[in-house]
Amino acid sequence: MKQKLTAKTQAMLDMVPVMRSNKLYVVADIETTGLSHSWASIIEIGAVLVDIEARKIRAKMDVFVKLSGNAKIPPKIVELTNITDTILMEEGITISVAMKQFKDFIQDYPLVFHNGLSFDLKFLNRDMLKYLGCEVENPVIDSYPLAQLVLSDSDSVPKNFKLGTLVAHYGAEMKNAHRASADCAYTAGIFVKLRERLLREVSEDFVQGSILQLETTKSIDLTSMKIIRISPWAKGKLARIYIRTNVGEIYYDLNENAWMVKELKGGTANPKEIGQRVLELQNMDFQEFLEVYHPLQKVAL
Repeated sequence: MKQKLTAKTQAMLDMVPVMRSNKLYVVADIETTGLSHSWASIIEIGAVLVDIEARKIRAKMDVFVKLSGNAKIPPKIVELTNITDTILMEEGITISVAMKQFKDFIQDYPLVFHNGLSFDLKFLNRDMLKYLGCEVENPVIDSYPLAQLVLSDSDSVPKNFKLGTLVAHYGAEMKNAHRASADCAYTAGIFVKLRERLLREVSEDFVQGSILQLETTKSIDLTSMKIIRISPWAKGKLARIYIRTNVGEIYYDLNENAWMVKELKGGTANPKEIGQRVLELQNMDFQEFLEVYHPLQKVAL
């Protein structure tokens, strides 16, 4: 690493203590309607919780975000990402809910982006500040300057440090590019290699293996789910219905009209699907569920 350090590569060098002392990282990526955070909007957020030592993905989130008003996705972005206005209308959640879910997911883990210091973080900080009153406070690692730091003096220097170029550099083929969930997986694989090389702890068998030797945690089988307790809760303007089950705990946020995950055990699951399973187990439709368990009723089983 004899090259002249830039502010960003120096920042990555300063993150060495974080990379030495942590085994769990959240790798995140976003898709937007444009390049500038001064006017463009987030339309997808993906994140994976990576266990570096086990080389496994322990948890993941992937949400589409609705656009406000009558805004539409520019045709070039649709072509690039295959995300359409119909997808956002049918599957998207509001940006305020997305920010809450993202903040809950990242907790205090170190965050990893690819080119995130210049792009992703600006969008996320803007929207978190607007809807949650805070910005990202986690340690942030950017695999773009990290690659510049690690690979610039190598025998085979990549022609650039874009994600696709780095994936090819390590002998893999990038598929589903410009989709948040896919980009997270590739960034995770790149980060594993760069971190281990930087810390001089690369094992030869891992170098010879696939770039994506990350085993995704299986989805939870909701057919075996059992409800332990349903607890209406309210404080000030906040109102929620908490549901504790044998597979973890979720809640329905009455302010945001959305199901959210508090904690899951042994896998991942879509909060909407868990909520639907709750209704099935209670033999209720959604309106009946609200009438019985609304916090104003102060009922708990």
